[in-house]
Amino acid sequence: MDWKQCILGSRPALSMILVQFFLTGMQLLSRIILKQGMFIFTLMTYRHVVAAVCVAPFAFFMERGMGKKVTWLALLWLFFNSLFGYEIFGRMK
Repeated sequence: MDWKQCILGSRPALSMILVQFFLTGMQLLSRIILKQGMFIFTLMTYRHVVAAVCVAPFAFFMERGMGKKVTWLALLWLFFNSLFGYEIFGRMK
């Protein structure tokens, strides 16, 4: 097995390690910011806005054309799950 196949085979594991590094950095940065006196809901809002701005271009270009497969019933299901949680509607399957 050459190095290229080894690296390609271990991409999922390397991706998870990279995710853990990013999460650790985010937690440390959040702790530093909160110790300086920032309101926690402000920090949460900033984190969600930055995450949405970073993920939106990928979702737009990689999932192009997938909107045609979403039905009104699926949108209604998502709406009620977001309101009441998965525990109530997840058992109804």
